[in-house]
Amino acid sequence: MNDINDINVGRPLCRACEAAIRMTREQIRALAVKLRLDNSQQTATNEVYRCRLDMCEFCEALLSGATCAHCGYIVPLRAMQPARGCPHPVGLRWQD
Repeated sequence: MNDINDINVGRPLCRACEAAIRMTREQIRALAVKLRLDNSQQTATNEVYRCRLDMCEFCEALLSGATCAHCGYIVPLRAMQPARGCPHPVGLRWQD
């Protein structure tokens, strides 16, 4: 995936965020680890997770390498959740 610190020149900002709000790769990793360790949360298999991220990598709605412009979710965290699908309005790139 794109570097989380890259700035999306020419791409719109997420509707719900201001330009100053950014999560670092380390913050996203920490949340991902917490989600995987939470026994009450089921997560996607590594293969499904990787496939989902690969499909999002070149999507025009991927902002700053981590945020989905359609739903505002942090893509690496949404991709971990087995019951979540891609929110792209033109057509799902992946489903649960």
